[in-house]
Amino acid sequence: MTVEYSRPAPISWGVSSTPTKAAENKPGQLGKDDFLKLLITQLKYQDPTNPMDNQEFIAQMASFSALEQMSNLNTGFTNLVDSINNRLVPGFMLQQSSQMIGRQVSYLKPTTNPDGSTSYETLYGIVQSVVMKEGVPYYVINGQEIAFTDITQLGDKLPTVGEQVLLDILDALI
Repeated sequence: MTVEYSRPAPISWGVSSTPTKAAENKPGQLGKDDFLKLLITQLKYQDPTNPMDNQEFIAQMASFSALEQMSNLNTGFTNLVDSINNRLVPGFMLQQSSQMIGRQVSYLKPTTNPDGSTSYETLYGIVQSVVMKEGVPYYVINGQEIAFTDITQLGDKLPTVGEQVLLDILDALI
């Protein structure tokens, strides 16, 4: 029994990417750095005889704080999606796929016909091991790697040699 693993590709519903500066600041949108620069410029060029109203300054600082918290939430969600994609989902898939080892299955084997069309032959075998390629489990059956989507029927799990000996002893006692 063997189980091999390679790093998976991201799952389409949870694809995340680290936002670039260009992605953060779309045309017409201000980021937290832009907001802070505007506030500093406003303070720098204010009239010393007529300073900014305290309430207006507090409102701008509150807006800046809210913007920064939203940015932090976005970063947190991005990290959560990355963690799910790179750790949890592959672990679940590997665990679930490893339960197939030793099971009898039927599967489809595609064949290209001379006219270019594809036909499928139903074959049978026992899952010998599992190989994960780019996050997709492939079952090794009769020395061939078969995608999990080509499995059409599951049969019973065959007993190991030790289990078979125990079953034979139990049958002899009964």
